[in-house]
Amino acid sequence: MYYIRYYFNQIRNINKKLNLEKRSFYIGTFFLSSAIPISIFFYILSIFSSIYKDRIYRVNKYNLLLLICSGLMIVSTLKSFINLDLSKFTDFNNTFGIVIGLLNWLPFFIIFIIFQKYLKTVEDRKLFSKILISSSIPVIISCILQYGFKIYGPFETLNGLIIWFQKEITSHGVTGLFNNPNYTGIWLTIFLPFLISEIKNKKEDKIKKYILISILILTIFFIFLTGSRNAYLGLFFIFLMIYGIRVFLLIPVSLFSLFSFELLRNSFFESSSFMNNILIKKIFSDTINFSSSSMAYKTLYSRIEGYNIALEGILEEPLFGWGPSIFPQYYDLKEGIWASQHTHNMPLELAFNYGLPTSIILNIFVLLLIKNAYIKCYESSFNKNIFTIDKAWITASLIVVVSHLFDITYYEGKISLLIWILLAGLKCIIDDKSIKKSNIN
Repeated sequence: MYYIRYYFNQIRNINKKLNLEKRSFYIGTFFLSSAIPISIFFYILSIFSSIYKDRIYRVNKYNLLLLICSGLMIVSTLKSFINLDLSKFTDFNNTFGIVIGLLNWLPFFIIFIIFQKYLKTVEDRKLFSKILISSSIPVIISCILQYGFKIYGPFETLNGLIIWFQKEITSHGVTGLFNNPNYTGIWLTIFLPFLISEIKNKKEDKIKKYILISILILTIFFIFLTGSRNAYLGLFFIFLMIYGIRVFLLIPVSLFSLFSFELLRNSFFESSSFMNNILIKKIFSDTINFSSSSMAYKTLYSRIEGYNIALEGILEEPLFGWGPSIFPQYYDLKEGIWASQHTHNMPLELAFNYGLPTSIILNIFVLLLIKNAYIKCYESSFNKNIFTIDKAWITASLIVVVSHLFDITYYEGKISLLIWILLAGLKCIIDDKSIKKSNIN
C-alpha cells in the first residue's frame, strides 16, 4: 500500500508552475514503464511544444556526429532497400521492415537534442530521478504479483496498446510487466543508481527514506530473480562504482539476503522448500555449472557463433551494411543453429545493419558523452565521497553501455527511450557550469 501511495503522490508533486513542455516531459517519464502509449503521447507533446517555441538545433560536435549518422543510416537503408538480393533469403518477405528500422534511431536523435532542455540543471535531473523512481514502482509491483502471488497475464487495456505480460514462471526468470526477463533486469539496474542516490541524500523525511530502502531491497531481490546475467553484471557494476574494491565484501551479504528473502517468501506464499525453487536453481546452476549441457554454456556458444557470423557479414558489406531486419535471415543462411534474432552486441549490430562508419561514429558519440561527463563529476576535487545525482546518472549510462556488449535490449521501446534520455542528461552534465556548487542534494 505504501508503494502505491508513494507512486500516485509523485505525480501531484510535479510542479504546477512548470510550463507545458516540461510538465509533459515529466508526465511522460512517469508513465514510461507502465503505459508506453500514454508516455509517448506526452513526450510528443513536449517535443512539438518545444519545436514551436525554440530553435532546437545548435551546432556542436555531438549534434554533428548524430547528423552524420543520420545521413549514413538513410543512405544505407536506401541502398539495402533497392539493391538487396532477396534470392539469398528465401524466407525474407519484409523489405519494408528495412525502412521501418530507421524508426529505432532517427526519432531518438531528435529526442536527444530536445530533451536536453528539460535536464539542464542539477535540480531538473533530481526531479527526473524522483519521477523515474516512481515510474519504476509498477515494475516492482508486477514482479511481486507474478512471483509472490502467482498472478499471471497478459493484462491488456486500450485494445492491446498497454500490455502487462506477467508471464507464467517456468524455466525463465521473473519478467513482471515486461516480455522478457532481460528487459526487466536492465530496467531495474538502470533505475537502481538513482534510487541509491535518493536514499543516500534523503536526510529529513524518515518515512520516505524507509519506503525507498524497502524498494531498494525488493529491486535487488528481483534483479537476482530475473535470472539475467547482464542484470547481475549491472548490479555488481553499480556497487563497484559506489564502493570501489569494498564491493567484494557485499557479495556474501547479497547471497545471504537472497536466501533470507526466499525463506520469507515461502513462509507466506508456499510450503515447498526454497532449495526446490526453480529460480534459485536457475541462478546457481546456470551461472556456476558450465558443462556442455548447461544454459550458461549454450548462451556463451550462441553468442560466439552470432559474433562470428555478424563479423562475416560486416566483412562482406563493410561500408553501408545489410540493413536492419536482415540478420536473422543471414544467420540462417550461414547455417547458425541458435535461431538468433540479433547480434547480441550493439557495435556489431550497428556495423552489420548500417556499416562500420556508422557504428564507429555512434560509439564514439556515446563514449565521448560518458568520458566527458565522468571527468566533470569524478575527476574534479568536489564531493568525491558523495554519490550525487549526476554520478548516479553516469553509473546508469555505463550499465547501458556494458550490458549492450553482451545483449541488446535496445529494441524494447521503453528502454530505448530511457537510454536516449540518459544520453541527453550526460550532455547536460557536461554543459552544466553550476555543477560544482549545486550537486549536493
